[in-house]
Parts: sequence; structure tokens; C-alpha cells
Amino acid sequence: MKKQWIKNGLFCLLCLITLGGYLFGRNTSQVDKTVSVESDGNYHQIVYEDADRMLIPITYQIAVDAANSDDLKQVFSLMKSPGSLSEYLHSFVPDELELVSTMLDENGNLNLDFSSALEQVTREQELRFLEGLVFVYGQFEGVNSLTFSMAGDPLSKLPQGEIDLTQPLTRELGINNFESSTRDLHHTTSVVVYYAKQIGNEELYVPVSKRLEISDDIAYTLNEVLDEVSVTSTLTTASCLEDVVVLEGSSLEDGHLLVNLNSAVLLDESTINQDIYDLLLLSFSHLEGVEEISLQVQGEDLGSGEASKVSEIVYNTIRM
Repeated sequence: MKKQWIKNGLFCLLCLITLGGYLFGRNTSQVDKTVSVESDGNYHQIVYEDADRMLIPITYQIAVDAANSDDLKQVFSLMKSPGSLSEYLHSFVPDELELVSTMLDENGNLNLDFSSALEQVTREQELRFLEGLVFVYGQFEGVNSLTFSMAGDPLSKLPQGEIDLTQPLTRELGINNFESSTRDLHHTTSVVVYYAKQIGNEELYVPVSKRLEISDDIAYTLNEVLDEVSVTSTLTTASCLEDVVVLEGSSLEDGHLLVNLNSAVLLDESTINQDIYDLLLLSFSHLEGVEEISLQVQGEDLGSGEASKVSEIVYNTIRM
């Protein structure tokens, strides 16, 4: 009981800090978009929506146990309140909606049981709603898929929705999709690419999904990701990406993705273009089966050559 009280107290303190940032720091940056690799496993992402209805992940340092319903309810509470970011980000969750209970089974399927206010999610909102939930809850250790229920009754679709929920959803659903048909969501694979977007006082990294026919050809997938990063990036970044090429020697084996790029990713003979590096590292980290990533330039390791673990890559981190 004391341990739970302490955990709840820390969560409340986090909310007070973010609220304080809103009251006293509205003209300063509250989020650091910088990509880093953190060995502390307590970094997790909460998703909010911007004025363009794009879902924006924000990283918080919070401990979450997917088998603990109270932890998952606290995550849901945080999703409903952007705190210091509420000037330009808002929740995609209806105000009256409550997460009643959660259940994680032995196969890693997490069921989220909601109150009847789930009926407030419109057909126009359902894709972003499902994307946000799956992106957030699918990141936690031990969670492989999600199903949904309302007042204890399993759902085959949302009350006002049309997306098929008879099969569990995984993070392959993607985020910020512009496809919504059941076929597109269940018979293709999701490739996530990132770009930088100015939102209020913040420049943040935003993930966007592109759906591809499922392929075992890693070179094809890497080039598709590279092309899409170039298309979604700002003019300055896009011009740098135009000459970047995935070279022979790239591979995906036992969860380790090795990407060999040409020298166009360098600012000079020895300095990597950090913006390009960050965008590619984030984008490649979402490929299915990738657990760690190494980037090379013409066969030479970058930096120490140590692979980056996908589970330790963080960005858009809330300033404490």
C-alpha cells in the first residue's frame, strides 16, 4: 500500500510540474526533441493531438507495469491532460470517457474496458483514437496486442465506428495514417517515417505511417522509408536527403538492423548530419522485427559502432 501511495504521489507531482510549466513558462520550450539513447527503462510516450489532427508523441519519465491496472489508468489520465502543452496540444480522448479496467493475458493481449462514453468517439475520430491507444499501450513491456470492450462487453467495432476490431490490434496499425479501410489496416505493413514540425513554441518530431504491401526484402523497405522521409521533411532537410542512398551490405538478422549509407549523410569527411541521422534512426526503429540499429557510412561504423537499442531510443522529451 505504501509503495502504491508513493507511486501515485510521484504521478501527481509530475502533473503539478507540467501544470506549473503551463502557468509560468508559456513562452519557453517545454519539450526537447533531441534523439537520445537512454538505458533507464522508465521513458514512455504519451500521445496528444495538434490543431491539424496529427498525433504527437511526448516522452515522460514514468514507471509503468502493464500488469498493474492502476498504472495503466494513470497513463490514461495523463493522455487526457496535456498540462503545460495544452496551449497547442489537446487530448484525442473524450473528456467523459473513463478506463474502467484492464486485463493483460498470458499471450500478451491487453484488453481495455471503457465506460459508455466511448459512444462519443465519432466515425471521423475513430482512426486517430485507435492509433493513439495502440501506440501508447502497445509500447509497454509484455504487451503484444490490444482488444477493447465497453461495460464488459467485447467490441467488434467502436459504437459509431467501422474499423474491424474482431482481431487484436498491434502497433503495426501505425500512427497518423491516411488509410482507414479494414483491408488497408490488416493486409499491409506499416512503415513509420518522421519529420520535424513547428507546433506552438516547440519543434517536435512527428511520426507518419505509410502502408506498404508486406515484403521480406529489407533493401526495398529501407529505400521506401528513405524516400518517404525525404518527401515529408522540410525543404532544407529534404535537399540533404535527395542524394542519400542505401548501399549493399544492409541487413536484418536476429533483430539487428544494419543500414549502410553513402557519404551524402555527412556534413564533411567525418561529421554526420545530426538531423538526418535522427530522422533515419527514428524511422528505421519502427520496422518490424528490429530490436537494435547500427548505421554505417560506406561500410564504416559511425562513432563507437555500438548498436542503438530500439527500446532505449527517446525523443520529444518533456522538460522537468
